[in-house]
Amino acid sequence: MSALLPFRRPLPFVGALLAVILALPTTLPAAPVAPPARELSSPVSDQLSALRDFTDAKNYTAALALLAPLIAVAPSDSYDLAVLSQIKAQIILNQGDATDQAVAPLETALRLGDAHGYLDPRQTLDVLYLLAQLHYQRATENHDAALQLAEFSAAAAAIRRWLDQVARPGEDAVLLAALIYYNEATVGNHPPEPAALRRVLDVAAQGLTLSLQPKETLYLLVLDAEQQLGDTAAAADTLELLVQRSPANHDYWQQLAAIYLAQASAAKATRENDRLNLRALLTFERAQVHGALTTPADNFNVAGLYYNLHQFDRALSLLESGLQTGAITDEPGHWELLANAGQSAHEETRALSTLADVAARHPDDGRVNYATARLEYAMDQHPAARKHLELALARGHLDHPGQAAFLLAFLDMEARQFDAAARWLDEAARHDDTPPADIARLRESLAAAHPTPP
Repeated sequence: MSALLPFRRPLPFVGALLAVILALPTTLPAAPVAPPARELSSPVSDQLSALRDFTDAKNYTAALALLAPLIAVAPSDSYDLAVLSQIKAQIILNQGDATDQAVAPLETALRLGDAHGYLDPRQTLDVLYLLAQLHYQRATENHDAALQLAEFSAAAAAIRRWLDQVARPGEDAVLLAALIYYNEATVGNHPPEPAALRRVLDVAAQGLTLSLQPKETLYLLVLDAEQQLGDTAAAADTLELLVQRSPANHDYWQQLAAIYLAQASAAKATRENDRLNLRALLTFERAQVHGALTTPADNFNVAGLYYNLHQFDRALSLLESGLQTGAITDEPGHWELLANAGQSAHEETRALSTLADVAARHPDDGRVNYATARLEYAMDQHPAARKHLELALARGHLDHPGQAAFLLAFLDMEARQFDAAARWLDEAARHDDTPPADIARLRESLAAAHPTPP
């Protein structure tokens, strides 16, 4: 999620900064009780021309060497130290190879500016913004969670103070603030505090209003905060914006479909469940127009959603063609939905035909025989159902072998095959997938229908 923003350099270039400083008066002898003045001392002022020559020639090594002794002897609360620290920080930033080393002199300049008024409001804002960037950079380059948190917190303090003083921040600044707040909230293994996530959400949402084409990272920050706050409805709305903006992004479609499926599963009211299932279905179909959500699992989800919405004939058609072409994986749970869709659509014969093709492809898997038997039983084709139940138990791989044996016992009792029924009932009792109370009731019915001779 985090991405280092390019440096905005709000401080003037060293040459321009020195031009302003050279015009300042040097310090006159001050009374002992006077506060520190915004004037450079003579030793510092005398060196600024040479310093400017070095910076104009981009000889930053020599410029830093010239600054070092001046900084070393500057009084700790002096205007000299504030100005020299600003210059040192800008030279380091212009060098570009160790920008994190600009943090210390910038913090010195800010501390002195706050204490003695050495920085005007514009300068203070510039230093705060740079510190926010630099602390953020140091955090992203560090792999120690505790040090990262310290850097992100320092960046957050700087950008928060900057935002408090800027009436109309730009999109880049708001994005930087949102990234800093997000990383401060989520660094380490601890769950983020809701208040911290809401701050991320508020700042990122503000950024979305600042241009006609907001940066995508702002949407992603909003989305992540909404998801971590458990606001799935808001997250779905944000993802709808993202898929509209980037319809070729398969990840967005996948996340959006997953949210609608989860919401539909959690919905207790039938009307709400149908509404969310329809949203999920439309999401899959919109995504497939753009080449997303086209895996066999996705295709099965589409068929399942049609089934959930009571569009049984459409579900059956998708399952028939999908199982034949491989667009839907040829596996037991899918065979069962095919049988259910065929029964619900009153197209049992079509479903049986497809199941026969599946059985030919899987001659050693009893689960397709079990799905066939259940459909035949619903069609009152009891002899055929009995045959496929026996095949199912013989071939195995059943998820509910006890239920298959129980249904066989029931069919044999109806056919007055009482001894066979008793054997299948014993077989059902050997498994734990049939309630003992059901087995007991069928035993009572079997005993009443075929009393044991004295």
